[in-house]
Amino acid sequence: ARAYLANAQYAESLDALDALDIDVAATGATTDFLGLANHLRARAHTGLGAYDAAIAAYTAFLNAYPNLAESVQQRMAEVYTAAGNT
Repeated sequence: ARAYLANAQYAESLDALDALDIDVAATGATTDFLGLANHLRARAHTGLGAYDAAIAAYTAFLNAYPNLAESVQQRMAEVYTAAGNT
């Protein structure tokens, strides 16, 4: 998913994250992956211009990792601005 993001292949990144979500769910493993994946998912949605989905993913990430609020809130502000919400 990160490699796709690095190459601005946002839809492919989301597809990879969805596949990993299914794999993680199938194993029944508890992992931080799903929380961390929300950050990557938010970046992919932003690249696609799906700003509401990006904000939702960033919010989910912050719920899992509130100690990272400062850096993520800056990205969220950028998404709100891109969406025309100031």
